[in-house]
Amino acid sequence: MIDGFQPARNERAIGETLAQLERAGATSADRVQLRFSFAASGVRSAIELATTLRTGRNNRVQVRPGPRRRLRTHCWNVIVTTPPAPLRRTAIQLWSAQMEDVADTHPGSRIVGWQPLVEGARRV
Repeated sequence: MIDGFQPARNERAIGETLAQLERAGATSADRVQLRFSFAASGVRSAIELATTLRTGRNNRVQVRPGPRRRLRTHCWNVIVTTPPAPLRRTAIQLWSAQMEDVADTHPGSRIVGWQPLVEGARRV
């Protein structure tokens, strides 16, 4: 797993992440899950976003309270983990674009970023 989330739809970040994974011993034959993180402005936005993300086949979705910024505002984190797929640039690009599109259609929600979860690769 790469520490920290990478920006979505960022070709440079995708390339750098793939290079890090290759240095860690991962190959295109490895299967990768992608973990996407979203921020939602309220619990209702988070639940609506999570409901949409759960319609994706075999996606695992979690909703968690985020850190409190002010006394009355509370952000919620929505985390989705995709099913395993081959470790390829095109797969990451496709998932990233789809997740950004989902965030764009849910007012009060934004994508924070993504990170790969690779079976058998050491932590980078």
